[in-house]
Amino acid sequence: WSSDVCSSDLPPIPGKRITVQAWIADKYARRGKNYIVTQAVSTDEDGRLLDRVITHELKQPSEVGKKWQ
Repeated sequence: WSSDVCSSDLPPIPGKRITVQAWIADKYARRGKNYIVTQAVSTDEDGRLLDRVITHELKQPSEVGKKWQ
């Protein structure tokens, strides 16, 4: 299970170098399962924010899909 929130601020400019930084922003437990929240931002070489992504992910991949078994 995962949930994504994406926001695109500006389109990239061809020929500009893009840098992506990502980190674990939070962790939490819900209904006995552990989740992590990751964030990533993309900027160009001039420092312009291109996009931001926040993802909530189940930390135990073996749990994914169990409800369909």
